[in-house]
Amino acid sequence: MANLNKSVGIDAQNIQGLVDKGNALYHTPTVFWGNKTEALKMFLKSMKLIEHTGISDQNCFYLNVLTLIGKAYEKLEKPIEARLTYEKILRLEPNYKLVKNKLYPNIILKIKN
Repeated sequence: MANLNKSVGIDAQNIQGLVDKGNALYHTPTVFWGNKTEALKMFLKSMKLIEHTGISDQNCFYLNVLTLIGKAYEKLEKPIEARLTYEKILRLEPNYKLVKNKLYPNIILKIKN
């Protein structure tokens, strides 16, 4: 984590560093400094930077970041935000199978129940 903090500290717009730090925060148990809310902030910042640079078109890394955002929203019990994120992904890439066949249908069921 020290290296991830250093990377982002050197360049706060280091998209890969932000995503890596977000992943570390997301997948580490809370008792060992994990924090899904902070992870989501890293993912959202990465998304905004990618969109701002104009490199989001047909970019699988961008789709991956959006997927991480949707999953984080789900874990944080924000199903509407997750649904909106998955719908954004499907507008960009309608045949993204993970979202199309699993994540989006599951969140729709969760919202209905």
